[in-house]
Amino acid sequence: MHIPGVKAGVAVGFQNDWYGEEVGAYVVLQEGSVLTEETILAHCRKHLPFAKAPKVVVLGTEVPVTSTGKYQRVKCEPLFSAWKEVQFAEKK
Repeated sequence: MHIPGVKAGVAVGFQNDWYGEEVGAYVVLQEGSVLTEETILAHCRKHLPFAKAPKVVVLGTEVPVTSTGKYQRVKCEPLFSAWKEVQFAEKK
């Protein structure tokens, strides 16, 4: 959320065969923003330890919310299914 050009973002826990669960980020960009998934990952890895930084970024158009306005992370989980079998390692 602190990256200029990001309108909204939520951390999403997704199933991973290697680690049980990994961290992903579902991000909605502000109109006209030219950010990429790689740019967002690089920013997160610069400011967060590897274990807490998202391993995957999925860009979307809106974050699903409840009738009271709370983010529904569970509805975003299927978007990360392609990375279920990927082993993530810290790049040195």
